[in-house]
Amino acid sequence: MQIYSWAARKLSKKIRPLRKSFARRLLPWAMNELRGSSRFAGKPLIVIADDYGRLANRLIRLVNLAYIADELDATLIDATLVQCGRSFATPASKGCFVYNDPDTLPLSSRIRIACWVVRSCEYLPDELPQSISHLAKCVSAYIDRGVRVRIDRDQLASAIDSSPSQFVLVFALFFDAHPVDPHLVEKCRQLVSPSQTLDQRCIKIISDSSLEQAPSPTLVGVHIRQGDYRTWQGGRYYISPQEFAIAMRRIAAHLGPNTRFLVFSDEILDEAVFEGLDAITLRGSAEEDLFCLSRCSLIVSTFSTYAYFASFFASVPIADLSKVERGESFDPAKNTDLIQWPYLGTDASS
Repeated sequence: MQIYSWAARKLSKKIRPLRKSFARRLLPWAMNELRGSSRFAGKPLIVIADDYGRLANRLIRLVNLAYIADELDATLIDATLVQCGRSFATPASKGCFVYNDPDTLPLSSRIRIACWVVRSCEYLPDELPQSISHLAKCVSAYIDRGVRVRIDRDQLASAIDSSPSQFVLVFALFFDAHPVDPHLVEKCRQLVSPSQTLDQRCIKIISDSSLEQAPSPTLVGVHIRQGDYRTWQGGRYYISPQEFAIAMRRIAAHLGPNTRFLVFSDEILDEAVFEGLDAITLRGSAEEDLFCLSRCSLIVSTFSTYAYFASFFASVPIADLSKVERGESFDPAKNTDLIQWPYLGTDASS
C-alpha cells in the first residue's frame, strides 16, 4: 500500500503540469459551456475557481459567497470541492458544488468537465487569464504586500454588472458577507452541514467518548493548533499545550467535576500535560474532527478558522485563549464568545 501511494504521488506530480497546461487551453471553452448552459440562464453566475486554503478556510469562503449569492439572486458554483465534497449533505457532483441551482436534475457531463477544466487551471492572483476577459470578470480577494484585499457584496455586484454576461470567476479567500437575514444565515449553515454518513460517524465518536460515564459528561472540545502557529505572525496566536492545560483546569473548576475534554490537534501531544484532567485525545479526519468539535458544549482554542467555523456552525460558545492578555488569568465565566458569522483573517466574534 505504501509503495502504491508513493507511486501515485510521483505520477500525479509528473502529470500535474501537463494537466494544467491542457486545462488552460480549454478554459475559454469551459467558460462558454458554463455561461451558455440553459441551466444557469437568466441569473448571474459566480464560480469559485481555485482550491486555495485548508478545509475551514474554504468552508468559510463558501458560506460568505453563498450569502452574497442569495442577496444578488445569483447561482454559485464551487468547482473545487473534490476531496471533501462527499462529506456534506448538499450534493456535490464529481467536484461540482452548485448553490441556488434552478434545476434539480443531475449535472450534465459537459458542465462537470467544464468545472474540471476551471479547477485544473490552478491560476494564481497575479496570473489571472486575459483570454477570457470577454467572457467573464475575474475577482481576487487575496493578500497584496501584506494587506488583505477584501471583497464584499457591493464590489461583487459591481463586478457582475461590468461583466459582459453577468459571469464572475472568484479567486482566493477574503470575501465578506454582512448578514442581516437570520433565514439566510441558517440556509448557509445547512449548505455546509455534514452528510448523514459523516454525521453518524461523529455521533458514534462522541457517544463512544462518553459511554462509561454516568451521568453523561459536559463535553468541552479543545482545538490545539501547533505547527506553523509557532512562527506565523511571530507566534502571536501560538498557545502551548501547557497553557491550554492551565485553561482547561480553570474550566473544569468552573463547570464541575463531570467535565470531559475532547482534545484535537494537528500534532501528537504529550498526554502527561493533561495529568489530572478527564481528557481524551481524538485523531480523526479533518472533517470528523471539525464536526465532533461542533458537537461539544464549549470550544477552547486559539484564533483559528477551524474552531471559529465549528462555533458558527453549531452556535457553540468558544473560549479563544489568544484574546487573553499575556500575564492575565483566563476566566471561563468572561472569556467566551459566540461566532455569529465567520470571516477569514479576522478574530472578530460577530
